[in-house]
Amino acid sequence: MRIACLQLNSIIGKLQQNISNANQIVETCLLKLDKPFDFLILPELALTGYNFPSRAAIEPYLEVKAIGPTSKWAVEMSQKHKCFTLVGYPEWDETCQKIFNSAILTGPDGSILYNYRKTFLYESDENWGCSESENPIQFEPFELVLNKGFYLDNEPKLKSIICNIGICMDLNPYKFEAPFGKFEFSLSCYQNMSKLILCPMAWLSPKSPSIQEDKSIVLPDQIQEVEIKYDTGFKQKAEETKVNQGSLPDMSTVNYWILRFLPFLNHPGVDLPRYYSKVSLVCCNRSGQEGDVLYGGSTSIYQFKNVSDPPSLETGIKNNSVEYYGSLGTAEQGIIVRDLDLE
Repeated sequence: MRIACLQLNSIIGKLQQNISNANQIVETCLLKLDKPFDFLILPELALTGYNFPSRAAIEPYLEVKAIGPTSKWAVEMSQKHKCFTLVGYPEWDETCQKIFNSAILTGPDGSILYNYRKTFLYESDENWGCSESENPIQFEPFELVLNKGFYLDNEPKLKSIICNIGICMDLNPYKFEAPFGKFEFSLSCYQNMSKLILCPMAWLSPKSPSIQEDKSIVLPDQIQEVEIKYDTGFKQKAEETKVNQGSLPDMSTVNYWILRFLPFLNHPGVDLPRYYSKVSLVCCNRSGQEGDVLYGGSTSIYQFKNVSDPPSLETGIKNNSVEYYGSLGTAEQGIIVRDLDLE
């Protein structure tokens, strides 16, 4: 399956501008591919922006599931390109009168396949009145039929896998208060026997002034505008005459995401039977800044493999059970596209 991750520098509150920007990047990328992608993934609250300071600030952008502008965009994108589309949005539930940080998944025919609500909230979510998922089963899995003919031509299920979605903070210990080694999300994925794990994010850069003790810190130069990158990883790589800091991923972030999936690693501290030969993990982050918040980009694609090698002490891309398919840079807008064999 051809996976495409769109790393977007969303402008907060500029919905139509962000939609136009996303459309332009997707269309330009498709011109560079030998065949279209099968799955398009966008970040957390990708089209509205994320760091709203209050409930009053986000209320004009709240969307009812399946009928809001983000859902409409995802449906149209899936129908046009006959692909799966996953995108984050701020959901308003009229029944319970609550706000959720959600991600909606549409099928190749534009049908709504799944709607996930963020389970572990970050302080920014709480600032704008977000509620935790009310699902009594945390990190509920779902079956994803992979053959497009099932949606487009009423074909029988030829291939399906168990899938999990987690949004950003879901990867961390609950409220940063739970033990680091509890691994709530990744252990749930393991127990669910998930084969595909999709994570829309608005993950902060380690250099974000918002998380520094010195609040007067100056934003780093890396967030200056960077040429849009289309990392297809197929025929050739673009020649670079110079390396811009923002065109490189933050490897501490890339490796931390792997660490949070320790139950899937071949590691001395893990003694779990393997139900798989490979499990795919996609972390689609955003770039840019909102106020004193600097996002980390570094959108990454990985697979965890069942290997017979001796356990490795590494907990990042050097672990012998990790297949690392690359990342985008910290400050880039663009798409990374990879072909993955989904077991």
